[in-house]
Amino acid sequence: MCKGTGGTSSQSSSVSIPQNVLQNYNQVWGQANQAASQPFQPYTGEFVAPVTGTSQQGINTISGAGNWIGPTWNDATSTLGAGLAGAQPYYGQAGQLYGASAGLAGASTGQVNPGALNIGQYESPYQQDVINATTAEEARMAALSGMNSCAKYMSG
Repeated sequence: MCKGTGGTSSQSSSVSIPQNVLQNYNQVWGQANQAASQPFQPYTGEFVAPVTGTSQQGINTISGAGNWIGPTWNDATSTLGAGLAGAQPYYGQAGQLYGASAGLAGASTGQVNPGALNIGQYESPYQQDVINATTAEEARMAALSGMNSCAKYMSG
């Protein structure tokens, strides 16, 4: 209803559901009520598929592995033992050779006097100039660093 300066007016509208839609709705509603009124019936069938012949064969093979793993293990360990026994003489020989080589290595790493080798003949004539300049600069920087640290202590 609207009330304005000129009077009162009213408006109405209606909606009608088509008859076939209403019938389908009522039918589905009835089926839902009927299903909801039934008591719960738990499933009583098998939850896991039965074991097939192929599956049973695999199970039997795995179960039978205990029959062959023991002898196979024993064969492997005896073969390994025989191999180790065959290698034993070579192991002893290797130990002897190792001792001899250690002696030679020790003898070859003795102190060397490079002065007697006169390696200066192979150096660049300018190399000593570069070395002298570098060490002089390092000494100068060290002296400056020492003076700066003394100045800090004196002013503090």
